[in-house]
Amino acid sequence: MWAGKNVPDNYVLCDGRQLKTEDYPELSTVLDGAFNTAKSASGSPYRTSGGYFRVPDLRGRFIVGQDETDEEYNVQGNTGGEKMHRLTTDELPTHRHVFTDDSNARDANFPIAAELRSEGVTEAGKTFKPDMASSDNQGTSASKAGGGYAYLTGYTGLNGQHENRPPYYVLAYIMRAK
Repeated sequence: MWAGKNVPDNYVLCDGRQLKTEDYPELSTVLDGAFNTAKSASGSPYRTSGGYFRVPDLRGRFIVGQDETDEEYNVQGNTGGEKMHRLTTDELPTHRHVFTDDSNARDANFPIAAELRSEGVTEAGKTFKPDMASSDNQGTSASKAGGGYAYLTGYTGLNGQHENRPPYYVLAYIMRAK
């Protein structure tokens, strides 16, 4: 790794660049074409010209040690992970939303994010059933029989992505070329 402004003599940045095999025969032999078809930092595969080889592209990357027992980490040059991530429903922990009944209110709407199934939702000894059943009826209203209370479930959240990186400090990756 390098923190200086200029890369020292006989070193190159690990930025996926092509180097001429005849100019760097020892490095070419050591790398043995391992990064010639790797993916760039943007995710597109490299094409390497004849008589050239590539150094690894570590721009914007965290390094993970090679592990022969782990399919994701067993080949040098493998890439993975994501900078930002949008959670899927399967990634959310099992949970439920609690809402209360104000018996003094004629109609009450509760902004909750819960799926009301045909069997309804029971809280504090009261069961609230939806007016209609579907696999996903968020946003439909449900009433307590005989009470005339209307309960409305609704969506919550913005469906945005969240940060998926640990705290970081930027340095340049370099390798000795000669």
